[in-house]
Amino acid sequence: MKLFATALLILAGVLAAAAAQDDIDATATRDIFEDSAPSSDPNALIGTIGAPFTNDSGVQGVITFSPESGGPGQINTMTISVEIHRGLKKGFGFPWSIRQNLVGPKGECSRTGDTLDPYGVHTTANYACQKGNPNAFQATCALGDLSSKFGNLNITEENGSFSGKFSDPSLVLTGANAVVNRSLVIHQPGGKGILACANIRSLSMEDSAAVSGATAHTILLHGSLASFLPAVLFVGFALGSA
Repeated sequence: MKLFATALLILAGVLAAAAAQDDIDATATRDIFEDSAPSSDPNALIGTIGAPFTNDSGVQGVITFSPESGGPGQINTMTISVEIHRGLKKGFGFPWSIRQNLVGPKGECSRTGDTLDPYGVHTTANYACQKGNPNAFQATCALGDLSSKFGNLNITEENGSFSGKFSDPSLVLTGANAVVNRSLVIHQPGGKGILACANIRSLSMEDSAAVSGATAHTILLHGSLASFLPAVLFVGFALGSA
């Protein structure tokens, strides 16, 4: 009888500990995503944005935009990290750009509008974006003209993957010219139509799990969520319909 009572006490203790751990995990989950909520500070984390490719195109990728402080006497900038995992064709260069509008409600890439250009730089007859010169981007480049700033996404891997990082001080996360609630498109080689498009938006807990290929609980246990925290914008793509 005493042995049975002892077993019950041990079981009760285990259940209580498990419940307490669940509470801790839930609190940690809320804290992580509350800390990355939208902010009026242009240099603050505002939450990962976007979604992965999940369509028949077979293209999967992540594009993140992270604000970086330049420090005293230096300009702030935006780090653009591109991780296309597969689906683009080796030997081709794919133009990419940020568009003014969101993707259409049925996934229509044709609804994304023109390249983001609030200063009208691209409307001049002698448009000549100074490629690779971040300090001249705002004066000489349309804000969303990523190909002219950095070049195309040139694919050299057999599986169609691409990885790269770029610095752009002309992009912002808040205000009238923010890239949030715009769209990002990858064009066909040679700029012949749109291959894929995605809204630049806040990433949910479910999106975060989908990106990592794990459940939310697994993300917390293994700490892989840390890879999302430095990134403030995330873009995933849908098959183009332009």
